[in-house]
Amino acid sequence: MTSDAGSAKMGAIAIANGNGHDISVSIVAQLLETGESMHGNALSVYLQNYPQFFWKDPVLPCTDLATEMRNSQYSDVLGLKSLRRALAARDAAIRSQLFLSVDNVAVAQGATHAIHTLLQLFGGANAEVVIPVPSYSGYRDICNVLRLQYRPYGMDDSGAWLTEELLASLGPSSIMIVNTPHNPSGGQIQTGQLKRLAEAARRSGAVIIFDCVYDELIYEEASPEWNSVFKTANDLGSFIWVNSFSKNYGLPGVRLGWVTASATIIKRLEPIIESSILCLPDFIQRWAALALGRMSAALAPEMKARRDYLCAKLSGVAGLEFKRPAAGITMMAKLRNGSGMDLVQRLLKSHATLFLPGNAYYGGDPQTIRLCFGYSLSDIDKYTSVLASVLGRRLRVFSGAQANAQVGVQRRPFASA
Repeated sequence: MTSDAGSAKMGAIAIANGNGHDISVSIVAQLLETGESMHGNALSVYLQNYPQFFWKDPVLPCTDLATEMRNSQYSDVLGLKSLRRALAARDAAIRSQLFLSVDNVAVAQGATHAIHTLLQLFGGANAEVVIPVPSYSGYRDICNVLRLQYRPYGMDDSGAWLTEELLASLGPSSIMIVNTPHNPSGGQIQTGQLKRLAEAARRSGAVIIFDCVYDELIYEEASPEWNSVFKTANDLGSFIWVNSFSKNYGLPGVRLGWVTASATIIKRLEPIIESSILCLPDFIQRWAALALGRMSAALAPEMKARRDYLCAKLSGVAGLEFKRPAAGITMMAKLRNGSGMDLVQRLLKSHATLFLPGNAYYGGDPQTIRLCFGYSLSDIDKYTSVLASVLGRRLRVFSGAQANAQVGVQRRPFASA
């Protein structure tokens, strides 16, 4: 495709998103296709939302993958018991739920597959899925595929999102998804909120799905006291947790997630998992069972350092407002002027660099772009330099001592946003 054709395609994308509402995954795919057509291998893409370039050495150095593959067999539908046992122990430690056992865990092909199977299980003609916004668009897309009704509720890091009106709206056909820590704000459900939610759900009969795929990447603020509400296996009821190796451990390629729930719900999931994927590769599960102990709690210090590095870099970019997230791996940068999609298209065309516009999220702010600090420091340097080259750099304010030290040093002119 010529650059003229690429520009024409960019215009078509802008028209498709002209109403300013949520954009679909297909629009992001179009942006990627357009960027590749215009720039080929020179295109730099910053769309990911998981930790990268952390595991510099093999997690299990002695694993012979070729032998493992040759000797692979069908595994149990719910997953190898060794992995389920390790995941139950991991969750028991994270949430202080020491009663969890192998019977409370089912292995899935990632968190998206886990949520899909759960919505299949609980969805029905009268079901309504209650989805946080802004949020991962997959929640909405799965509902559309399964033809389930859904409605949004606002979620952020303010601690005020769980309103009495929202709780009162829950009924026996409600399936509420709570993303904690929240992507992209990094906010968590607080212990007081958790207690109120549990009371309302038990009273109404609603199903609650906690999407906790960033629950090891917490840098400030305390995690909720899960064991203050869920003290025994009998307390689990219709409360479910979903997790993934992609986000907490930076290993999206292994395609492993899991569901933690009552033994009854886990057993009910078995035929749905069997009908969708039959089972997962046993050699991947054996590797994961052994590796889990080495990986747990390993990434948080590095990701916190990368977050702080990104915030320091962004503080020098004009025209952007952002808030340091207390958890997770992403943040939304808000533009003082213009839309996120306009900036994304501008950077794609002029700098061969692709970012995610804020309204790629379901209910996302169209005046934002999503930034991920899961990238290496060198990549963070690259993409913040691209942003600064277009938006300008902030004027640095020096103290008297700093100003004196700068005498005689040639300074670059300040470029406003």
